Amino acid sequence: MHHTIAFHRLFPLTLILATPLAVVAQPQLKPGATELTVVYSHVVESDLENAGPAGSASADQVRVTTRTGLPGAGEAWSFEAGVNLDWFWFDASGGALVPDELRSNALQFVTGYQLDERWSFTVLVAPGTYNDGESFSDGFTVPGYFLAKYALTPGVQLSAGLAWVPFADEVAMPIAGLRWQIDEKWILNLGLPRAGVEYAFNRSTSVFAGASISGGAYEVSGRSLPAALRGSKVEYRQIRVGAGAGFALNETWSLDAEFGVVAEQSWDYHKRGLEVESDEAPFYGRLALTAGF
Repeated sequence: MHHTIAFHRLFPLTLILATPLAVVAQPQLKPGATELTVVYSHVVESDLENAGPAGSASADQVRVTTRTGLPGAGEAWSFEAGVNLDWFWFDASGGALVPDELRSNALQFVTGYQLDERWSFTVLVAPGTYNDGESFSDGFTVPGYFLAKYALTPGVQLSAGLAWVPFADEVAMPIAGLRWQIDEKWILNLGLPRAGVEYAFNRSTSVFAGASISGGAYEVSGRSLPAALRGSKVEYRQIRVGAGAGFALNETWSLDAEFGVVAEQSWDYHKRGLEVESDEAPFYGRLALTAGF
């Protein structure tokens, strides 16, 4: 029996806001400031549908991102540059039709413009290679987004825009979100890649719960797949539902820990008409270490 919750049929925007577009939810850095984030996550083995007899797979992810604020052209403009390395490894068995790994190796450039006290605009482009690791140069493309933000009140911010992912089935799609600072302790975020609530006990400890997105769109050519799938594009998606805690270790370092279930995991070879999905909701764990300089 298929137990996966088909979120992507209800919310087709999920892939658009996955890595490397997660910077949607992050404030831009001041000139000269640098941020480094290292993330590790693991999804336990689960049975797969449309993967061959008794197919199953587990997933490991390592993501390393850097962001540096650059000098702007006046107070209204802000610029960032950085690197986003996001790698997945899959331990598959039973003839599962999933690649051994998926990798994105991208630069990331962000331009922001503050029109007035309420309106601001952001453009991000992430040129890089998005492939299965067989060749570093395969799968070059430039995903990105344009986002407009409107401060309805000092605590409520609305956002809307357009994102594009050239390797995805739907290349361009609208994006939208809402962030509500309810009071000094509570935050409600209805945007992606994370939607949920956060509660701050104090300046160094917080807890959160909600849903988040991980994955991307890639070109695959590796020998781990049948010949019919080589040279195709695959959209890999995890929709996670969980809870966790964040800790400010000192003025430089912070740590996040998160645990929950993957409500949906899929590999969609949309040009070949094949989608492989988890037949259950496997557990996942995630650790993220961030340093700000």
